[in-house]
Amino acid sequence: MSDSQQKLVAAWRVHQQGNIPVAKQAYEEVLRKEPNNANAWCYLGIALHDQRDYAKAVEAYEKAVALQPSFPIALNNLGNSLRYLGRIEESDNRFQQAINIKPDYFNAYRNRGTLHAWTGRIDLALKYYADAMRLQPQDAELHRNLGVINLLQGNFETGWQEYRHRWECVEAIKHPYAQPKWKGQDLQGVARGFHR
Repeated sequence: MSDSQQKLVAAWRVHQQGNIPVAKQAYEEVLRKEPNNANAWCYLGIALHDQRDYAKAVEAYEKAVALQPSFPIALNNLGNSLRYLGRIEESDNRFQQAINIKPDYFNAYRNRGTLHAWTGRIDLALKYYADAMRLQPQDAELHRNLGVINLLQGNFETGWQEYRHRWECVEAIKHPYAQPKWKGQDLQGVARGFHR
């Protein structure tokens, strides 16, 4: 493993621990020495996206893809940042490019489904979520998203069943509720404070 690869791997560990500014600084340091390092551009794009600087994230991912056109992770991430900027058609095209290169790319299918759920194309959202479900049937975020769609469509039994998976999602694990979960018991005479 080259020195720059080692620096990127170490910076990614720092990034995953939540210290995005320090990780971003390390990615930029690698890029100062190696401006044609597609991986470093992709990592920088992730940091910028995580800091909600979606326009700059798009620029970073586009540089990664220009340097390495067959880079499904950068294409998927580019699609995701474009989604946040409301550039729907471009986003969809990038997800398709990622899938063309890596037909079993779960995140590209799930993100593409979310793109269409956001834009109200529930038919397409369900199509891409179904593709994702075939690849990773236990994914909590995917089940939660399907729960939201079913609840919005009035399919309450399926919706609540799927939506319960939200407690297994990263956000819920990182920020748990202090209140106990309601398990369907009679709440007559019980203090409020349950969450469903």
